[in-house]
Amino acid sequence: MTDIAAGEAALRIIAAINRHQADAIRDLVAEDCVLFDAAGAPIKGRGAIEKGWLDYFELMPDYAFRCDNVMESGDTALLAGVGSGTLASYGRRLKDEDHWEVPTAWKVVVEAGLVRELHVYQDNKPITDILGKYNKAGE
Repeated sequence: MTDIAAGEAALRIIAAINRHQADAIRDLVAEDCVLFDAAGAPIKGRGAIEKGWLDYFELMPDYAFRCDNVMESGDTALLAGVGSGTLASYGRRLKDEDHWEVPTAWKVVVEAGLVRELHVYQDNKPITDILGKYNKAGE
């Protein structure tokens, strides 16, 4: 892949995420890419990142990030917008009350045209609240 601007690389990976194309996400990240999820936990390597997204799309089949702003400086882009999804686990069908939407930001570091680091910043409390509701109910 040729060198591309950090903002363009960031928007490409967000587009692949919004299309739920884990293989495209894999192809846009460096072999040793590190994704830091919203809890700050690192997911290291192209294959692990692809698997992580496959699992997340199963949990949140309508996950999307609406990018409202892109700021770029050198090899780094910051994206601000809104993340949203509907929790679909425990074999349940999607329910309106299981939908969440929160302000979300991404930091994307690019090297040689590939994403080297991905950092997700969002409040996961709405998601944990929904999970807690079902854990308490025994579903």
